[in-house]
Amino acid sequence: MRMVLKAWKWLAGIPRDRRWLVPLILVNFFGSLYGFEWYAAQLAATPVRYWPVVPDSPLSCLLFSFVLMLIYARKRFWPLEGVAYISMMKYGFWTVFVFSQCWVARRAAFPEEMFLFASHFAMAVESLIFSRYYSPGPRAIVACGLWSLFNDYMDYWRGHHPTLPMMEFYSSVRLVSILSTFAVVAWLAYWGKDRREEVDPA
Repeated sequence: MRMVLKAWKWLAGIPRDRRWLVPLILVNFFGSLYGFEWYAAQLAATPVRYWPVVPDSPLSCLLFSFVLMLIYARKRFWPLEGVAYISMMKYGFWTVFVFSQCWVARRAAFPEEMFLFASHFAMAVESLIFSRYYSPGPRAIVACGLWSLFNDYMDYWRGHHPTLPMMEFYSSVRLVSILSTFAVVAWLAYWGKDRREEVDPA
């Protein structure tokens, strides 16, 4: 337990260390390009007007890389940060849940799935540590949460969800996606109430 707390303390200090920003910008930007390539077939089969709600994870990584660029420039754009943090945390943990469920069911894991599991877990952790310095008003948090719920609607009621490794878990995956929106909004609201500091990397 002590090691976990020590690791969390170290991770929580990353947003205040300017040396981390450029590597994280590059990792998230190029990670988003890999993600868009992964979604290439689905995007090709989807009308262009629906593209903003299709590549959930790579789009969140791309937005997060822009957030980091602004932080590096000592500037903030709260709406962008809100959408990026909610999406990174939500789809990071969502992917971890999806693959965990599939691996237990089929008792096997493939290399690409393990890579996606690890990269999406890292996405969620990034969002956790940076969102602690996010200070929007409650209206901004609600607006970002509504965008996330709209994305759920487009994914699961209009058929634009990511390709699932096992469709028999569709109902549980949909439920987790919706509940995770509320969980992430609650996280942002908790840290937004008299507990935030401005991040100013040294």
